[in-house]
Amino acid sequence: MKKLIWVFGKLGSGKETLIEDINNNADNIKEIFDIEKEKISCVDIPYNGVSIIYDAFQLYNRKRAFCDAITNFLNDDNDILILIGQYIDHDNRSNNAITSNLELIASQFPNLDKEIMILNPNDPNVLYERFKNTDFFKSDYEFNLNKYSMHWLNFAIQHMRESLFKYQEMGYKVYEVDTTGKYVINDSVKIKVRGFNE
Repeated sequence: MKKLIWVFGKLGSGKETLIEDINNNADNIKEIFDIEKEKISCVDIPYNGVSIIYDAFQLYNRKRAFCDAITNFLNDDNDILILIGQYIDHDNRSNNAITSNLELIASQFPNLDKEIMILNPNDPNVLYERFKNTDFFKSDYEFNLNKYSMHWLNFAIQHMRESLFKYQEMGYKVYEVDTTGKYVINDSVKIKVRGFNE
């Protein structure tokens, strides 16, 4: 059965590294995720929003591109489609949308096996150090050091997790992957979220 996997994680969590490792089967990663026999394709649609007022045309094109990618996937010979997600895809409050991209995909492709993988090092200090080493952070290091504290990062991670685990109600399997060192799947995470308890 064909499967769609959304991959989410804060900047520095390892999304690009995950895709590279899957493509190269580094450290037998395909065996870890039980996908060693599957043909896999990946779609990463860049989004360049820089403020809370987002470009509606860019967001619309992003939705269309994801839907087109899934439609093509359903008609090709790949077994798994990996979509690299961003906060604008799961939190409709961030772009003033009525429905998020995750909701849109769930409604338009109800029979597709769907998963959400959350990349998150168990040690928040590891993620914070990676975050500080990104090109984004280093572009204005002192400013970003004052703006993006460890407290901010912990809050942002919790908000992301709460937002994503709610999508279990729409048929998504949601789980976390520790990316501190080797990949470790944690599918027994219990997250209390407003209005829904796993």
